[in-house]
Amino acid sequence: MHYRLFIAMLVIAMLNGCASTSVAYRLIHYGDSDINDFKKFPARHISAEHPRKFVPGTLTSDVKRYTSSSAFNQTLEKINTLAFVVIHNDSLVYENYFEGYTPTDNIQMFSINKSFVSLLTGVAIHDRYLASVNDTIVKYLPELKGRGFGNITLLELLQMTAPIHYAENSNPFGVHAGLYYTSHMEKMLLKLRANESGKRRFVYRSGDIALLGLIFKRVLYPKTLSGYMQEKIWGPLGMESPAEWTVDNDSLGFEKTWCCLASTARDIAKVGQLYLQKGSWNGRQIVPAEWIKASLAPMEDTSLKFAYNYNWWLYPQRKFFAAIGKDGQFIYVMPDKKLVIVRMGKNMGHLSREQWFSLFNQISAQF
Repeated sequence: MHYRLFIAMLVIAMLNGCASTSVAYRLIHYGDSDINDFKKFPARHISAEHPRKFVPGTLTSDVKRYTSSSAFNQTLEKINTLAFVVIHNDSLVYENYFEGYTPTDNIQMFSINKSFVSLLTGVAIHDRYLASVNDTIVKYLPELKGRGFGNITLLELLQMTAPIHYAENSNPFGVHAGLYYTSHMEKMLLKLRANESGKRRFVYRSGDIALLGLIFKRVLYPKTLSGYMQEKIWGPLGMESPAEWTVDNDSLGFEKTWCCLASTARDIAKVGQLYLQKGSWNGRQIVPAEWIKASLAPMEDTSLKFAYNYNWWLYPQRKFFAAIGKDGQFIYVMPDKKLVIVRMGKNMGHLSREQWFSLFNQISAQF
């Protein structure tokens, strides 16, 4: 951090009375976001009440030779991987951990968490907490009336096509950093503005999913979103380990929905497997199949060089889809190969997104 910027933020923190919940204090105290932030901020606990492990799978000799080679494992370690899991035919066929991490160590997710919240949105519509993706935001957040949100829908939040004034950048004084560090997310979100007559086009914004989090807070009360996750996903999928979901404050706060659920690589892989199985798990429909189908259908936007819908990145011509997060976090799903790959790291490991996809494709070619 530049010295002058540090001094400026320190002055702001002093002007705020150095309250431990102020944005400036938290930013200075905790620094840049990382995979261990769930240990620093207030968080809600999600229990693993009925853990069920993936069945160990059997590899062909070629696949076993590829994944067990020292070159493959050294490559993963060299590019700053912390956890790497491969699921094939609903069986665990490969996993490895680095830098002291183990199968039971939680790692905070960043934007791949958006895909988890999309899943919960489909469940909440089925449970009638939400009526439809075509509902307007102001139906649930009437305070946003008169701020340009009049005809903006939940669907547009899930597709990130709503013309909301929200800059996704690393500016420490901006709204994006503010939402991460604030202890008053609701207050910040209700100050957002939009242009309801503006052009609908894809612009990546975490604020869209933060607004969904506030809507969940309203419709689920007195339940919490963490409690709903435990009831609808963590329990039914037999997650092996408890999770932690960061909130803005301990009292009336709510979950940071665009990020900040801390889980294990094995349990994260189960969500990829759930989508591969069209929402079904052990004969039970956890998420409506129609929701999975809609999620994985590319939205109509010919300006995009990729496909995106319901917080999933879609590559239909290459036959895979993915959830992608900061620090090189990936859930890669190739349905034709019945393959799920999860990579968690402390950064991108000097690889671009396309280079990671190339590595995943090399692995999938072995099956």
